[in-house]
Amino acid sequence: MIRRWVAALLGVFALVSASAAFGEEPLPNTSKTCRGRWINPIKDVCWNCMLPIRVGGVAIWKGKVPDPGGAPSGPLCACATPFPRIGIPISYWDPHRVADVTAEAWCFPNLGGFKMDVGIGAQDGEATSAPVEGGASGAGMQHVHYYSYPLLIWMQLLGDTLCLDGSSFDLLYITEIDPLYNDDELASLINPEAALFANPIADAACVADCVAATTRYPIKSLFWCAGCQGSMYPMSGRSSNTTQVSNSFHVLEKFMYKLHRQLMTWGTVGSKALCKPYLMPVMDRTMYRFQMTQPNPHVGRTSPAIGAGSGEPGLGALICPRIGGSTMMWDSNRITPYVGEDIGYLIWRRRDCCAL
Repeated sequence: MIRRWVAALLGVFALVSASAAFGEEPLPNTSKTCRGRWINPIKDVCWNCMLPIRVGGVAIWKGKVPDPGGAPSGPLCACATPFPRIGIPISYWDPHRVADVTAEAWCFPNLGGFKMDVGIGAQDGEATSAPVEGGASGAGMQHVHYYSYPLLIWMQLLGDTLCLDGSSFDLLYITEIDPLYNDDELASLINPEAALFANPIADAACVADCVAATTRYPIKSLFWCAGCQGSMYPMSGRSSNTTQVSNSFHVLEKFMYKLHRQLMTWGTVGSKALCKPYLMPVMDRTMYRFQMTQPNPHVGRTSPAIGAGSGEPGLGALICPRIGGSTMMWDSNRITPYVGEDIGYLIWRRRDCCAL
């Protein structure tokens, strides 16, 4: 079933790409509510999120974003796979994935606002969104579409292919057809430990995680926390935050944890990852940064009250948001009610690698 949907969607993507290449109009969008556009790698990507870059344990480009630490510190590294080699450890942030987070099932904002027609009787995965403060929709069910997005390969910014996953643009996951994602009780099959953290003490610990994630990075030991968004459990598409942006951020956090738990995404940080990624069923939340691409890209400072007078845009918590961090300081004017409520994110992953 999923192969059929993927094949259909990739066919549409090929047609849209071809029409754009020849100066033709893209395929019409028949949906009145699904909106989006293609990501512009120059204007819509916050390249500060790629920093810091370390080579041989030395930060050759630090940037303005807090560093979670833990990068390999030695000048040399050695690997036996995929073939014996001696290299230099490098550390950087890779914009390797893109995700849609939408309250409208089968809506793909990062594909230009394309709405897939799945036929009669196939809308069981329709998401819902309840009204919240300010008239925007926030709490409720949202779906995620997860893409491979090898931007560094396209831009030819990194020459060592052993440090890149080598994938092409592809649709990797659609939550509309995942029963575990659409039901909180079924989700407990992959996170049975959730019962251990359903208490006030565990919830109170997430307050400290919220502060840490907003100012720097989340606390690794508090793996059950989503910081300011609440808890990582259940690993479903439901959230009850107070704004649409915070709600979508929480859904994406839980989705990434779900992929790790299902062993579909592996660890790429630390000395253990120098030669190849490793199994990580409990996600290291410091491994990711989320950058909004839809409907209004988050590429710089949005709050003059923070960092004002420094002369440098995009400082600290204002760019490259980390898992668990507060969205309050950057989510203003990101959503247009009833017109631009379908959200897209660029997912930055920390990559530690032994480069030739």
